[in-house]
Amino acid sequence: MRCTALLAGLMLSAVAWTGNAKAEPHVDYFIDARGNRVEFRPLYEGWFGDRRYPANYGRAAGENAALLAFELFLYWYDPNQNSVDWQYPNLGSKLTSNEAVRFDDNMQLTNFLLHPLAGGAHYGVSRLNGLGIPASFASAAISSGLYETLFEWREVVSINDLIVTPFAGMALGETLFQLGNYLNSESQRPKLLEETTGGGEFGRRLASVTLGLPRRGHDVVDTPPPAPAVVDDSLGLSSAYWHEFRLAVGAEFATNDHHDFGQATVIREQTTLVAMPGFLQPGDITTWYWNGNFTSTSTKVGFEQRLRDVDVAIDAHLIGHYEQHLTVDGDGLHGVAHEIAAHTALHYVERWLLDRHDFYATLHLMGPVGTLWLPLGKARLRFAADVAPDFAAIRSLAYEKWVARLGTEGTKSSLLLHGYYNAWGVSTGASAAVMAHGVSLSAEGRFGHYESIDGFERFRERVTLEPHNVDNVLELSTALAYEPPGTVFSARLEATHVARTSTMGSFSSPRYDQTLGVTLGARF
Repeated sequence: MRCTALLAGLMLSAVAWTGNAKAEPHVDYFIDARGNRVEFRPLYEGWFGDRRYPANYGRAAGENAALLAFELFLYWYDPNQNSVDWQYPNLGSKLTSNEAVRFDDNMQLTNFLLHPLAGGAHYGVSRLNGLGIPASFASAAISSGLYETLFEWREVVSINDLIVTPFAGMALGETLFQLGNYLNSESQRPKLLEETTGGGEFGRRLASVTLGLPRRGHDVVDTPPPAPAVVDDSLGLSSAYWHEFRLAVGAEFATNDHHDFGQATVIREQTTLVAMPGFLQPGDITTWYWNGNFTSTSTKVGFEQRLRDVDVAIDAHLIGHYEQHLTVDGDGLHGVAHEIAAHTALHYVERWLLDRHDFYATLHLMGPVGTLWLPLGKARLRFAADVAPDFAAIRSLAYEKWVARLGTEGTKSSLLLHGYYNAWGVSTGASAAVMAHGVSLSAEGRFGHYESIDGFERFRERVTLEPHNVDNVLELSTALAYEPPGTVFSARLEATHVARTSTMGSFSSPRYDQTLGVTLGARF
């Protein structure tokens, strides 16, 4: 009898608990900058849901066709410039035979910067017309396929262009799409006098008609419904986004395994944009996302007579899961936040360091990435890691030894003309950072292993010597930064170590370069 009563009591308690749970379901929320409790889901859907920009497939197709027409005009405007690539394959072989599908031997700049720009344009206009990530990627891939098979009818189909244009275009296009949305996210509420004076208003207007012009133009035509009102961020734009932008100038000092030394002026930019209301603010949020909500860029340009350094990185987290459980007290923010996503990224590096040329461009096709944030009151820890299958173009350091011993006859045309080969590979990276009181210390590393893709050279019949190429690339860096809270001042000291081991047949060539950079700039 007692057991029955106990069981009945437990059942009644469970029913009561279930009823209470149904009556008061869990609601994701965060605390905004004014201390207001804000429900997450309606705000997220209002800013980043699919209903705000309905898909317009017809206009997307028309704008992609216009872009193709413009690209066709540029290609045929000066035929003599492109005639070096003409091999006159017939259309039938381009569509039915792999004989007309090969790697091209264009410059690295063309293959890994200009083609991503073209792919990013096709991807971006599709996103601007309300298409999702898969359909926008398909538009870039289809446009690339049409261009390679039909519009460049005097050339063979370029394998590397078919890969790089849509995938790198997706990374670049999504990043620019998110940035354009953010730059046009200014609140429609009436501004107070102190908010409309000074250079802030001019800067926002300038940004919206430059980098934000494509979004602004489509909004003028479409007049989308206004997004839910939110608190303005530090730039007077929507706090539904979290941003971190840096621009700095300074000096870079370089040395290498030959103990040479040089210095150069360096310019750096970094952007991080998160389309997630309440990101790293007090509150509980658990959500899946599929709209490229996490994007970032990093660019370094160094220039001097003996030291020129170009390093461009673009990263887009396309779909994933984000969760945070954060509380705040007198000591600051506490709790945990984490994200896991599928991402694609492009990394372009070209250096002339101390009279030695190096180049490698890697395209992370699609792989997992995870990030963990641990707020500890006044301090914050961040850890991240990823792994990705890569398509790459790698400068063979061993090719110089090969040529010195055996000459250039019979080697790949990409090696002969520009010193690189096309490769498949895999890379993995990890980073960690600690931040407190405006001071941050960070470290990151990345290792990639790459092997040449043989047998598909542009002038296949001329390649009589095609030894297998293997390259390992290790990139390490550590940085110390000082950015006082409440100011835009940013000072950064960064050291890097890049080690390369290159093998071509029986020839091998190791190399490393080290740099130390000091920059001053603004964080906004």
